[in-house]
Amino acid sequence: VHGQQTHTIGGHRFLFSCHKTVRIYRIDGDRLVPVARVGSRLRFYDKNGKLVSSKTAFPVWVDRNGDGLASEAEVEEVPLGEVGQGRRFPVEPHIGFSHDAEVDRRGTVYWGNFALPLQKIDQRGVPHYTWKTASVVGPDFKPLANKMLEGVAADEQGRRYFDMFYKDDSLRQPGIGHWPRRVIRCDVSCYDKTGRKIWSVGHKAKGLPEPGGIHQPSCIRYEGDWVFVGDEAGMVHIWSRDGLYVASLLDNIYVGNRRGQARQRGYLLPMEVTIGEFWSLDVIRQRGSGRYFLAGQSHEFGEHVRVYEIRGLGDVKRVRADVTVK
Repeated sequence: VHGQQTHTIGGHRFLFSCHKTVRIYRIDGDRLVPVARVGSRLRFYDKNGKLVSSKTAFPVWVDRNGDGLASEAEVEEVPLGEVGQGRRFPVEPHIGFSHDAEVDRRGTVYWGNFALPLQKIDQRGVPHYTWKTASVVGPDFKPLANKMLEGVAADEQGRRYFDMFYKDDSLRQPGIGHWPRRVIRCDVSCYDKTGRKIWSVGHKAKGLPEPGGIHQPSCIRYEGDWVFVGDEAGMVHIWSRDGLYVASLLDNIYVGNRRGQARQRGYLLPMEVTIGEFWSLDVIRQRGSGRYFLAGQSHEFGEHVRVYEIRGLGDVKRVRADVTVK
């Protein structure tokens, strides 16, 4: 699945799992206890004890009574009018979801172009969220249509990083994979906390990816000073926080006959993270040592997770030069 992260907040360990909706569990020993949820596909009990669906696309459920069941009194529907704190904004339909959510160490949920800050952890160990303190940064999703937001990341300065692509099923390209051949354009963009676009980089790979080329962006993470973008073909592309291309990691499963060879032998080689559908990654910088570790998930061929150490980022040097444009 897309975007799973764990964080220890207020003395409790939580699992945040995202696939078209954000599910939040508290880890109690060997049990996952559902405690909150943000997004669609939510059914809950109304006052008559009947299971009903939410009226809007982005309800928030908080398990206020600790019974693990969603009830009508515990569900906050997304406001249809203007809400906010300080700055007011019309929430719908300008928010949008992505397949991949980001949750920072403070418990703020970044999903689509909105953020939900954590209000508190109550005595039962339940995290509380509300639309009243939500904020919106980034593009207006109302006109996106076939332009898909795959992932969102955030840094400590409040910048948001989005990876998006435009698809057109009528313009499928041959031989580039089941999903990537539908992608016509793609990019990685950065917005500051006011919603101003700072930069946009990357492009659709025409064949085998050249520097900055992507088959299909699938997920994104920010860690240290780097932006890590997953590619459906199994690679991870790295940009600096100011939009400079650095490197691409892991093997492209679409090169040569790697996919067929993996199927024939029955396993993937060490630098092949997936046979296709690389949907989730996480990057962690180890405190003290400064070492970077990449966890990559394969949706196909075993649904496994592989962990790599990323080396060499400390050797990246910045240079300056004068450029004259005529």
